[in-house]
Amino acid sequence: MKAKANSDGKVVSAKLQLQSPMINFEVAKRHNAEANFISHLTAVVENQIVLDIDISKSSFLLPKPVIKYKFKDINQANAIRYIVTNNKGETKEHVFEIKRENKLQEDKKQFKDPKTSVINLKETNPLVWEAKNSKEAIKELYGSIEDPITDKINLIMPKSIDCDWAIPVNISSDVDLESLALFIDIDTTEASTLAIFSISPFSIVDYKLLIHMRGKEYTLTAIGKDRNGNFYKVTNKGSLPITSDACL
Repeated sequence: MKAKANSDGKVVSAKLQLQSPMINFEVAKRHNAEANFISHLTAVVENQIVLDIDISKSSFLLPKPVIKYKFKDINQANAIRYIVTNNKGETKEHVFEIKRENKLQEDKKQFKDPKTSVINLKETNPLVWEAKNSKEAIKELYGSIEDPITDKINLIMPKSIDCDWAIPVNISSDVDLESLALFIDIDTTEASTLAIFSISPFSIVDYKLLIHMRGKEYTLTAIGKDRNGNFYKVTNKGSLPITSDACL
């Protein structure tokens, strides 16, 4: 795993790259290979979770996926502890320094177990990773949603791309969300769910992912749920013209 983080004193901006081929069960079966992917990632500062993402079976994330995120620098800690779980349930931990202008005195409390429990979606909502379209996946995760608020989440993609195998997606919001999920509808037989974030009060909803579209026509949908039970929705639908023949 590779990672770095920088603080301006108020907000920590972090970037990580998982060293995984991200071969899910469907891809492994087609190629007579063994499944090998990261299913869950948690980032902890002191005893607070600042990033929690379930990517259990997504086939749209690239090998060695890159994730960017931010969180409030309330604890003024020196390091981030990452807990990485693979598809076999095996867990590894990595610790990376938070770079700042004035290095803080070492605080051993930062390596305590997180006080916020992580929800295992593979156990509580296993079918959300099997659904072939966003409508089914959203219903499995959140139930029936009526009249979601539609102007509070930003879902940004480039207007054109060089190749459809590495497309940056930025999702952000000023709403105090407790969870956020990203889904894709595209002309494939793959499952629709891309990623599910469980969001702590320390987190800033500003995530960036690289995804593999596998086609020009797409619909991306993000659903957020705030701490009062209100739902939010944004959809980005269309096609991305390829401006280079680099991947042809």
